Amino acid sequence: MTMDLKPLDNENIHKLGYSTHDLWIVKVENEIFGPFEIDSLQEYASKNEIEFQTAQASRMHRIDWHPFYFFAQFQNLFKNPLQEQAVIEKFWILVNGQKTGPLTRVDIEKKFELELVNINDLVSLDNGESWQKFYNLEGFGHGGGVDALPSPPTESSF
Repeated sequence: MTMDLKPLDNENIHKLGYSTHDLWIVKVENEIFGPFEIDSLQEYASKNEIEFQTAQASRMHRIDWHPFYFFAQFQNLFKNPLQEQAVIEKFWILVNGQKTGPLTRVDIEKKFELELVNINDLVSLDNGESWQKFYNLEGFGHGGGVDALPSPPTESSF
């Protein structure tokens, strides 16, 4: 493997004030690359995922090799459209007349599950500038309209 990412030289490390704790090295097979500062390495890895599948990494201050993606700093570098959508979506709800949020879609789904909100409650997607009922929003799986209404009770339930 060859890495197109240029390692930092001692002059730049000193000039930028990096310590060995701030710097990372990467090992592929028996070849070591680096040192790199975290932002550049993350950006390069996000564009070259395949090159890092078998790589190992370590901070320079204490050589301790682990698989590259073992480190939290290098996890979730790749954009998953569903995760990206969940990160971008922010919801505000009215609870006892008080605006609460921002909440994620997962937070909202959990509130539905715990029956803390229902499809008739008000929700905002713009920090409370405008409000609508949940049943007007697509994608919550709680419907709206006739198909979402509960079934009538059976005679045996009386």
